[in-house]
Amino acid sequence: MIHPVRILVAAAGVLFLTACSDDDTDPRLDALQGSRALWRSQHLDDYRFVQQKWCFCGADDILPTRVDVRDGEPVRAEVVADGRILPAYFAFTVDRSFEWIEGAIKSSEPFEVSYDPERGFPVSLEIGFGAPHGTLLIETSDLVPLEPAANSEPD
Repeated sequence: MIHPVRILVAAAGVLFLTACSDDDTDPRLDALQGSRALWRSQHLDDYRFVQQKWCFCGADDILPTRVDVRDGEPVRAEVVADGRILPAYFAFTVDRSFEWIEGAIKSSEPFEVSYDPERGFPVSLEIGFGAPHGTLLIETSDLVPLEPAANSEPD
């Protein structure tokens, strides 16, 4: 027969371990990890989207811009309104947005994000930097896969 004190000690241990579980995880981190996993499951290394930024940036940085991404890197940024070409490295790819979100979580930076429910990418990301820089708001829309470039190797 098992002694009742042993049962109580075992039950107390289970309660202690349950209390110390990962139930205190940051729900923002859970959302990030789930959305990033959904995004990665689609294997989209080549895609196009429209990005709009609101920030204390250069005048060209805040214009709605159509961005082409190849092999996960921005290769073309074109102003939607007039077709001007901008430096592609200013664009926030989906992976770069995920990195900024993760950084904000780790540094306790205030932010708000919403994710596309079908593809997982951040459709709206607002990160508050505080004075004097203000807030950075990035909206991503019209994301579509691109055919792999002719010189790309299939996965």
